Amino acid sequence: MSSNLRSPCHCRLCQPAGEPDPRGVALQDHVQRHGWQVAGVIEEDDVPGWAYTVGLWHSYRSPEIAVLGLPTRTCMSIANLLAAKVRDGAELATGRRMDDVLKGHAVELREVRGEWLPVLFGQAVAFYRTPPLPMLQVCWPDPNEHFVWEAEASDSLHSLHPQLWLPPADHPTSPWTNLAKEQ
Repeated sequence: MSSNLRSPCHCRLCQPAGEPDPRGVALQDHVQRHGWQVAGVIEEDDVPGWAYTVGLWHSYRSPEIAVLGLPTRTCMSIANLLAAKVRDGAELATGRRMDDVLKGHAVELREVRGEWLPVLFGQAVAFYRTPPLPMLQVCWPDPNEHFVWEAEASDSLHSLHPQLWLPPADHPTSPWTNLAKEQ
């Protein structure tokens, strides 16, 4: 993390420009006071819920965290738990497996491609303004401990769990692909 501390932050707190965004004032205040905020998106129709952090890059030069496909409250809890680990000194990186995040299951972190940022993470994009925004997806397994990229993974996992390390055009058909096409 120490080399990242020298990396510039282009967020609205570090580089204010023009009039403040009234919708972002509460978020900016929360990030200043607590180091991050977790944004949750409620399940709708066939699209599962998701949550993501805003402020980890600003406060700790750590990638933001995204959790998708579980109930929104669960996604928010996982994102908040990982953010607290970052605050306490944990370093998050793509490919890292962690056993202390989701009870009874390991999770793996994967890098989120930039094309997905405006589709799914609008508050983070508005806060930072300047891509690229480093973000890691928390990947969780099916009940048999298979991850979505493994051939043995259940069909239900494929419909719930997006693969944000793939370009939207290469993503398997799912509700997540439909969201990308709407943008």
